[in-house]
Amino acid sequence: MEILISSLVGVTVALLAYRLAPIEQNYWGNKAADKDKVDDSVKLPFYRGVLAGFAPLVKYTPLGWMRSITRSLYWAQFGGKWHGWAASEIMSLYVALGCAAFLFGFLFYDGVGWETIGATILAPYAAHRILLVSPARAAEKQLSSELAEFVSMLAAEVGADVALSEAIARLAQSPSLVAAWFRRVLARAVGGHLFTDRDNPDAKGALYQEAVESANAGLIGLAINLDNIFKRGVGAQQLMEQTARSVSSEYIGEAQLRAEKVCGDMLIPMMIFFFLPYIIVLILILATPLIRGGLF
Repeated sequence: MEILISSLVGVTVALLAYRLAPIEQNYWGNKAADKDKVDDSVKLPFYRGVLAGFAPLVKYTPLGWMRSITRSLYWAQFGGKWHGWAASEIMSLYVALGCAAFLFGFLFYDGVGWETIGATILAPYAAHRILLVSPARAAEKQLSSELAEFVSMLAAEVGADVALSEAIARLAQSPSLVAAWFRRVLARAVGGHLFTDRDNPDAKGALYQEAVESANAGLIGLAINLDNIFKRGVGAQQLMEQTARSVSSEYIGEAQLRAEKVCGDMLIPMMIFFFLPYIIVLILILATPLIRGGLF
């Protein structure tokens, strides 16, 4: 009871303090250098302002975890979720959920036991998988399914003697998710270069930089191929056709692998819920006359 009262008092004090000095919405963006910039004049809501108290713990997050969160957050935001959030703020949310689960288990299970430890680990993990990874995978899967068609249309545009950059700008006006990604690339290229500079290979273009940030192998490969086509300047039509065939083949291969994985994953449930009940019923039907005949 003392812990519960202390927690309520702490929340009340934090709420009053936040009312007096609210945190700016770009607080986390400044710390994590996120490109999802927000207005400095907009203030964070209280529940997100509380997460700033866990910021000192975020710096101890393993680099691999933070990279995974950053990648998932990129695609989740691209799919319309978690706008305005930074990777470090997401990690603070997980820490807060773990602390809340620990407090809940400590109060209701009378101390630190396996239930408390399990809840402390499971709460942030479940939030990560359901709230962040799931929408991120859905957005990335949708873009991958649309990429092959986009590249084929891009090859057709280049085959009609349209400049590569102009063809991308035209196709980026469509309502698909991959077109929205290319619109982001074009917005990033304003005041800079869409492709890598021919004379300075170290000056990467906006297309390659955005693909690297997405951490999507298909987009990175496409960006490298388009950079090479831009550098050569000749034979663009043939190179684009090869690129289109390559992207289509990769997508078909990935779809076949997913189909094989689904078949493998369904084998055990089919044995448990279909094959075993069928065998049991069959044995009962065959054994009933024998049992009634007095053989057993």
